[in-house]
Amino acid sequence: MTDPAAAMARLAGHPRFAELVDELRAAAPVHQVDQADAAAAHAARLAAAGGGSSSTSTLTALPNWLRRELVEAFGVYARALPGRTCQHAPHPDRPAPVTAATWRPRLVVCVDCAPLLGEPWQVCSWCGAAGVQVATVQAGLLLYLVPVCRGCRPQVVADAA
Repeated sequence: MTDPAAAMARLAGHPRFAELVDELRAAAPVHQVDQADAAAAHAARLAAAGGGSSSTSTLTALPNWLRRELVEAFGVYARALPGRTCQHAPHPDRPAPVTAATWRPRLVVCVDCAPLLGEPWQVCSWCGAAGVQVATVQAGLLLYLVPVCRGCRPQVVADAA
């Protein structure tokens, strides 16, 4: 059986991914698209106010391992993949910014419940080096937290280069 998260990550890396998203947005009810856009704008403001490194990114621009983790978090949020959410049960029917972290796979929480994600790893999510800083990668309404070292930051956070 095909791993759903892997299949969704391959789709997110497809050259026509942006075109497919545009087609889905055109087919969706206008109020849902408007609410999702407002949630994404709110997430961008939260990421900018956080003070750490952050990047708004298209999924296709991310390294494969990080794209897969982001897609998996979106799958949990949409209830397409098994996982957990906070007590507020964020869901696409009620678009709002959500947070997930590489050190707590398959847990998606509203921004108020971000402390449930716990303490980050003290090693880089990519290479395993010590001396990390938590970067925030924003993809739509999702704020994804990733501990990365100085050497790996440019591949994960666009504005760190």
